[in-house]
Amino acid sequence: MCDQCVAGYFGNDCTQICPAGCSDTCSKTNGYCTCKFGWIGDKCDTCAYEYFGKKCNETCNSNCEDCTGKYECHLCLPGRYVVGKAAEMTGVV
Repeated sequence: MCDQCVAGYFGNDCTQICPAGCSDTCSKTNGYCTCKFGWIGDKCDTCAYEYFGKKCNETCNSNCEDCTGKYECHLCLPGRYVVGKAAEMTGVV
């Protein structure tokens, strides 16, 4: 009987995809997993402190006052900005 999910999937019908932050595979029942470096959370769906980017592999640096863990860097220090987002990051409209 086919009762096991293939690697990378979970759920009763094995149609739910394991989160991108999982280091290998996730729990076949709830999707929880061991996180890759730079990720946190039960389902590894949040960037760890001082990491950002779609793959949580970019580190916050001196350009950022706060790194949200939500895939982007916010609140740049005065006179600095993220390329392509100057108005949003500096508050200048």
